[in-house]
Amino acid sequence: KRFQWDSTLRANGGDSWCICMWAFARMVEAVGCDNVHLRCNATDLDFVLASYQDRGVTGRVHDLRDAHSCMKKKCLEMPEGAASA
Repeated sequence: KRFQWDSTLRANGGDSWCICMWAFARMVEAVGCDNVHLRCNATDLDFVLASYQDRGVTGRVHDLRDAHSCMKKKCLEMPEGAASA
């Protein structure tokens, strides 16, 4: 599988990788917010929440509203001290 390189990431002690805004928006669209894992402390929330669209590699312009809602739910509405999924 050409794009499946998680074995290399895990071999180096990693467990996740960064994705762009349009990929996150597509993922939320495809699987729903509850099924998305997000490291809020590794995300530039201010920048993403200030962006309303992002152009993917195919040229498609992705609406980020659902991604914004998901990020707010996971990162801004968490009880103090709770760990994000």
